[in-house]
Amino acid sequence: MTVASSTNKAGPYAGDGVTVAFSFAFKVQASTDIEVVSTTTVAAVAVDTTLVAGTDYTVALNADQDASPGGSVTATVAPAVGAQITILRNLTLTQGASLPNQGGFYPKVIENALDKLTMMVQQLYEKTGRALLLSVADSITNLHDLLTSINNSASAAAGSASAAGASASSASGSATAAAGSATAAAASASDATTNGAAQVALATTQANLATTNGAAQVALATTQANLATTNGAAQVALAQAWATQLGTPVSGGEYSAKYWAQQAASLLTGELTYMGSWDASTAAYPPSPVKGAFWKVSVGGTVSGTSYSPGDDIIYNGTTWDKIHNGASAISLDYTSRGNLRTGTYSNGDQAIIDGLGLFIFSTGSTEIDDDETCFAATGGCWLLEAAAWDVAFAYWLPDYYVHDERIEDAENNIVAAQANIATLQAFEAKFLSATFSMTLTSLASVTSSDFTVTVTGAALGDTVIVNPGDSFGTSTTDKALLSYSAYISAANTVTVSIRNASASSANMTASTWAVRVIKQ
Repeated sequence: MTVASSTNKAGPYAGDGVTVAFSFAFKVQASTDIEVVSTTTVAAVAVDTTLVAGTDYTVALNADQDASPGGSVTATVAPAVGAQITILRNLTLTQGASLPNQGGFYPKVIENALDKLTMMVQQLYEKTGRALLLSVADSITNLHDLLTSINNSASAAAGSASAAGASASSASGSATAAAGSATAAAASASDATTNGAAQVALATTQANLATTNGAAQVALATTQANLATTNGAAQVALAQAWATQLGTPVSGGEYSAKYWAQQAASLLTGELTYMGSWDASTAAYPPSPVKGAFWKVSVGGTVSGTSYSPGDDIIYNGTTWDKIHNGASAISLDYTSRGNLRTGTYSNGDQAIIDGLGLFIFSTGSTEIDDDETCFAATGGCWLLEAAAWDVAFAYWLPDYYVHDERIEDAENNIVAAQANIATLQAFEAKFLSATFSMTLTSLASVTSSDFTVTVTGAALGDTVIVNPGDSFGTSTTDKALLSYSAYISAANTVTVSIRNASASSANMTASTWAVRVIKQ
């Protein structure tokens, strides 16, 4: 609900020594947002005393502050006759709403924060309404001119007092000539002098008081008005940014509630979005990525220390980039074709087996010297001999019995290591399953979807699915914008691909062959 009323004060209520309950009808968010002030008159001057909650009074709020705002204040002791009780809204000038990352987006939280900002502005407006203000038509437009006017009035009062003193002195001279009335004239002169001095002192005191109070009230009103304008506008803008801002962080790398709501929706559907091909030789990742977007590498290269080969996939996980290596994980060459390792682009850890030499592992960034036997230099690194073949090992045997024995043992260890690497490679390859299906759908009506099932042997519930569309998803840019798709494991060995058109217009597609990849858990 909104803050429908601009009222934020109740009273003043006149004390009668009997009544203890006083009501108010403005909205508050907590009983601690209430301030109660007792006003008494001392020597014709109103004196305000702020009462203490829990000691001098208690507060009872209406249950529904939107439908029935307000409540009542009950005094511990009934205010005496002559006292006045005023109830005001008095909020702490803080912002307590918290919107955590990836938390739920609750409109009530934002509404309560905006309600509090509105009530803060009303509270400050009420206080500035009691400040000293000049007429809008007054020729005095600044504090300096106001003080000058007050000082001129004080000087005029002092001049009048001086004239009264001069008149008293003249009366005293006349008394000298008339002995009979000298005493009376002297007394009159003395009274005039005393009264004149008193009038000068009173005028000076009043001028000083007016100067001090005027300056203080002007400064207070200016400060409160500036604070209300600045804080109100800033807090409203900040609240709107935390609620709806998209594309960039609101503050300190943190995003808005709407941004995280969209991310949560993407996580619930498990949807990945194919963005097309990417040239890794540009040495820069695709700009402005969204979580779940992925690209297929068309040209190899290295970005931020990670090597990419054609056929690899890159997926943005919302914070960093993940690489799925889909290139050839192992290469097999005969001895005469070993020079082929020097061509092409490879990823760190790729493996190759060369007849007569053994198992080679590609090391990104390696600068070993290419000797055509144990090292082959390629773009971005070197192929290094990991485990030698038996004929290479035998070529290094020496006649010495112990040397023979050690080298046999080393060769056996190398074979075990190679077998372990091959087993690791086979296990790694087993985690990636693939299949294709033909998408024959050429037109999809508005607000409809069409599902295709694909058999992928080994796929199980919970595995990750990546789907690459054919050469063309939609027949035009407009059609592509209307369509979306997602994929999931619907049953053992079965992947379901759902193509959706959530728009109000039909969309046209091109029949094509799609690739389906499953990553085992």
